[in-house]
Amino acid sequence: MPRFVPAVCPGCGAGCGLYLESKGDDLVLTAPSRSDAVSEGRLCMRGWQMGDMVRNSMRLSSPLIEGSPAAWEDAIAKASELLRPYLDGGESRLGIVAAGHLTNEEGFAIAQFARRVLGTCNIDNFGRSVDGPTIWGLQHSLGGAYSRPPLRELVNYDLIVCLSSNLCYLNAQACSWVVRAQQMGSTLAVIDQIDDGLGTSVDIFVQHNPGAGSAVLQHIVEALDPTCEEKCVHELDALGSEIMVASFEQLVAALRQSSRVAIVASTRAFSTPFAGVTAAAVASQLNGLEGVSADVFAVNGTPNSVGLGHMGVVPFPSQKPGGTSENAGGGGRRCEGEGVGLYEMLDLRQEQKLDGLIVIGEDLMSWLDRDGMEELREVLDVVIVMDSFRTSVTRIADVTLPVSGYGEREGSFTSLDGTARWNGQVLPPYGDSRYLPEALGELAERLGHEAGPQTVDEIWEQIREQVPGYGGVDVGQLRVENEAAIDVGALPPNYYDILERREYYSPIEVADPERWQYTLVWRFDAHWWIYDGRMWSLPLLYREMRDWRAGHVMMNAEDMEMERLRPGRPGVLISAKGRAEVVAYPQENLPRGLIVLPAHQRHLMEMLLGPGRYDRYTCGLAYRCTPARVRES
Repeated sequence: MPRFVPAVCPGCGAGCGLYLESKGDDLVLTAPSRSDAVSEGRLCMRGWQMGDMVRNSMRLSSPLIEGSPAAWEDAIAKASELLRPYLDGGESRLGIVAAGHLTNEEGFAIAQFARRVLGTCNIDNFGRSVDGPTIWGLQHSLGGAYSRPPLRELVNYDLIVCLSSNLCYLNAQACSWVVRAQQMGSTLAVIDQIDDGLGTSVDIFVQHNPGAGSAVLQHIVEALDPTCEEKCVHELDALGSEIMVASFEQLVAALRQSSRVAIVASTRAFSTPFAGVTAAAVASQLNGLEGVSADVFAVNGTPNSVGLGHMGVVPFPSQKPGGTSENAGGGGRRCEGEGVGLYEMLDLRQEQKLDGLIVIGEDLMSWLDRDGMEELREVLDVVIVMDSFRTSVTRIADVTLPVSGYGEREGSFTSLDGTARWNGQVLPPYGDSRYLPEALGELAERLGHEAGPQTVDEIWEQIREQVPGYGGVDVGQLRVENEAAIDVGALPPNYYDILERREYYSPIEVADPERWQYTLVWRFDAHWWIYDGRMWSLPLLYREMRDWRAGHVMMNAEDMEMERLRPGRPGVLISAKGRAEVVAYPQENLPRGLIVLPAHQRHLMEMLLGPGRYDRYTCGLAYRCTPARVRES
């Protein structure tokens, strides 16, 4: 008989509800949940194919030692042998990077293992690099934890302002609610530097110069100030064309005339906290006007970056810089100093001089290209991987331990609206895979420590005691009802009153126009998901993964024709910072003179844009727009 188990799609941060269907241990299909409050029976192509992800040719069936199959006991023994020399005295030089799609229970176990067994504060999750900066900015402005209204509420707002035009690519479910609201009579406005899809159907499109998004938001704040005079926006013409200035004035008028305003900020579209800070400032300014109310809808890009942060999979949980803390998320910690975050652990210059890295559920190729992976391996003495799939990291790892994946273990995600949502188990673990907390517990025992809780119920006993806001959650009830509200007000406040001051508008470097014909900008593009190793073998996505996997850029079709660049064929991109071979593709709505570099290719970005400006507290990473030119390969 078929089994239907409720779950949450892990493809992005939308949190669509679905059912996993199995017949025996071999077949898994997905069906949308019509009762789900987020998706209401709708799924994008990733959601429809999640069943194919559960069992496919990329799955790890047994442990690996230096790439060769091995017995579980031998792999655990080898991993403990490699890690033990770095645990004796002194500051820990080990780090853990975890995926943003892991469950709360897995995140809690990871945080315990890092701080109690390894004695390291060098722990971070990839979801924080995507969602963290914008959410941090919102929390900074609000003075506490941020909770997003449910996406379905968007239909009740008469003006919706999207801070990026690629919402349909970054979070299809959120975009569907925005489009539905427009069809029901809401005015839709977009603020972006290019039209990446949504700009063609909006009522107001504020298309600013590259890098001027934060400046436009700041000018909106000033323009909404009742005491503001004409001088408040005297620099507006430096941020875009006359058409942009006219659309800006149209948007300000619409903001003043609306009764309910929704500001939609895709966290994946930004990498600095200033977007969250200024979005909250616009909402605050609107709420100060008579008869106007406004809310910020932050749309996260990874399924459980919020919950993993609550569980302590961050370098600075509940602690001011420079100290130590007890009973923080993840069972407390006993480690000195602040720890380092994701970008510093993956720094190829290795200024932090890490000795080893444990990678859990993530493919580092999502940030480093093949050359970058080889460089990282050269500077690290130890690489341990725990994953459900074969990835580029398993090829360079000393030891790889297979762990159960989506649909093979139960657990929970936490959404930005303050709800813990349940994922059921439909199949047993594949091959010799183990539940991640069990694998961590066995490794801890080999290293001379207690194993810690290893079942969902045991972990939840500690979560309820140690993680603020989760004490009122009954895991048994959560299993039955599939969701439970957490106490957002009990979550720790944001201690880090540190905000990097940036110019509102940073022009590109001054360059000879005869030498530099283009401006190189970076953004998350439509093909961001191909850097997720879990997606590589989904049938409908395989072809695009194959075509877009190489380092690529987007250009205007006429610019490509002028430069004699053929789509999909390599060319050389030369910037004021460096040069690299890339593959160029035409982008229909991209203005001439701009080249888009996908923000996922961090190694390529550093080659062409120079080192980014990194703020470890907010996990923000900013690059400067840079002049560039191209030539045939």
